[in-house]
Amino acid sequence: MNTRLKAFNLIEILVVLAIIGILISVSAPIYNGIFGKAHAIEAKQHLQQLHGQQKAFRLENFKYSENFEDIKFEAGKSILEQGTAKYEYSIVQANENTFLAKAEAVVDFDGDGIKNVWEINQDGKLREVIAD
Repeated sequence: MNTRLKAFNLIEILVVLAIIGILISVSAPIYNGIFGKAHAIEAKQHLQQLHGQQKAFRLENFKYSENFEDIKFEAGKSILEQGTAKYEYSIVQANENTFLAKAEAVVDFDGDGIKNVWEINQDGKLREVIAD
């Protein structure tokens, strides 16, 4: 009746956990860049939506709008306002012939101190002004 169960000892488990911790710490910076690119898709989609609503407003009013209420654009609350959006949106310029809208990240996705900024103009040209 003297049978022993095969099992890992405490040192073996700690070595495995240490190896897993090292692998996670090495791979974490790689995934930060991926998350930043995924969040940039949010900005691009909202700016393209804003562009479409500006075009529709201009067809009716012969000018671009300077505020979101006129074009019925709502991107949602940013995380600074207890929402989920990672970007805040603004209309930089709007007149009869041109407009420029901007999406500014409220989060530094990769922790380098630089926040992502995108712009779109009346032609629908998306441009990354500041890369994160």
